[in-house]
Amino acid sequence: MKGRKRHLVTDALGLVLAVLVTAASVHDSAGGKQALTELAAAHPSVTKVWDDGGYQTSVIQHGAAATAAWG
Repeated sequence: MKGRKRHLVTDALGLVLAVLVTAASVHDSAGGKQALTELAAAHPSVTKVWDDGGYQTSVIQHGAAATAAWG
């Protein structure tokens, strides 16, 4: 697997809140969890996230837990 994956979190206006670049070999779930952890730490007021269908339910559950821990 050549290349990189980019995990980008924006607000409703499209302003960037968090960016994570990983190797292409990193699974989407792992990258998504890390991106949501960084989002929760940097922006604890964020309470709702819409995600791409490529992320699994475990990513959303992790995001909810991270928000609760930092909030």
